[in-house]
Amino acid sequence: MEILKIVIIGAGIAGLATALALQNRETEVLVFDKNGGLETRGAALTLWSNGTYALKKLHVLEEVLEHSTILSMGNIYSSRGEQLESLPIHYSTPTVGIPRYVLLRILADRLWEGTIVWNKKVRGLTETEVKFEDGTSVEADMVIAADGIHSIARSQLTNDSLRYSGYTSWRGISSIKLSSEYEGTMTQFWGDGIRFGFLPLKGGMTYWFMTANAKEQVSERDEVLRCVGLLPNPAGTILEGQDHSQIIHLDIYDRRPIPKWSYGNVLLLGDSAHPMTPSLGLGACMALEDAVCFSDCYSSSKSINQIYGEYEALRVPRANAIVQLSKRIGMVGQIQQPLLVRLRDLIYPMVPRKWKQRVWDELYGFMNN
Repeated sequence: MEILKIVIIGAGIAGLATALALQNRETEVLVFDKNGGLETRGAALTLWSNGTYALKKLHVLEEVLEHSTILSMGNIYSSRGEQLESLPIHYSTPTVGIPRYVLLRILADRLWEGTIVWNKKVRGLTETEVKFEDGTSVEADMVIAADGIHSIARSQLTNDSLRYSGYTSWRGISSIKLSSEYEGTMTQFWGDGIRFGFLPLKGGMTYWFMTANAKEQVSERDEVLRCVGLLPNPAGTILEGQDHSQIIHLDIYDRRPIPKWSYGNVLLLGDSAHPMTPSLGLGACMALEDAVCFSDCYSSSKSINQIYGEYEALRVPRANAIVQLSKRIGMVGQIQQPLLVRLRDLIYPMVPRKWKQRVWDELYGFMNN
């Protein structure tokens, strides 16, 4: 039986989770990353039930839960405080909030010693070789490019480009502890071209994010202070507990879905394959789904084409549909002009609850089913 040499590009959630999934099957893998260590940017994230179910299959869920807050309700309000949405979150594995760095550390600590090679920025690649900017290279039978939305591999293999969403974002972790009414709850306020969301974290901290319609690459980090003044509390209170130097400001992009992610022996995985806007909060969860699904498809007795083909058949339709749905939800949430905002706020609560629950189940309860 031939033993394949597997190389993963990128030590983000997708790369680390895929490496762990393969090592849990006693499969050797090397991970190369351009940074000098685990990335500390990224504030926090929501891991829905589909993500925590994947973590259960990776045998790290218990440790993740030790560092998480469990979330059982999702609420959306208008900027006037009217409730637009309220749906309970009950699946076989919990939905949680956790700092991104903590999740990365848990995944990295479970890998075999020497798995991750730092300070290796990719310059280019072929089907059998990855070349780095320091002049070194590594040969591989299988290259998994998990190097994110700005993937060098995808840029080399496809002709597509980033697609600007029309809005920018800010996020951070505030030292403000939320009142008891927000315990176990994800909350969003939708305003006139702006959204603000928050959830509690372990240790009395609060993760928050804001999006605002803006031209590409023109907004400033401190503009969040003006935007938050357009929303009701606790938005302003949460920002009072934020170290402004630690606010992460990023314009929001995705890419148009593509029908295939494999190119010879190279496979795009995670955000390099299906980068999406954050409107559904599914980016990290989809990366974890990818990792578990790829591991399930992998076998050294199969050809690489067979492994990739099975994986794409399972993942491409779901991921591409979610990319498009996330874009549409973002457009609804970012509606601007008072009349259109008022119309949205009137219509959204009228959507049948059973239909919304079915959509939530398909999105967030996916792996549980």
